[in-house]
Amino acid sequence: MKKTFHVTCSEKNSYTVHVQADSLEDVEQMDESEFEYLERVDETSNFLGVDDIKDPDT
Repeated sequence: MKKTFHVTCSEKNSYTVHVQADSLEDVEQMDESEFEYLERVDETSNFLGVDDIKDPDT
């Protein structure tokens, strides 16, 4: 009989947003938190590896 294992995987997420600004310097001076509220154009998730495997029976 097969068991279900809890596998924690790490991933690296990246996404693109469109920023309207007068100059590149304006974008560079933006606080990182400001990017979180912009609509994401695309998003990728890349599997990097397994961090942890747990047997729920133990």
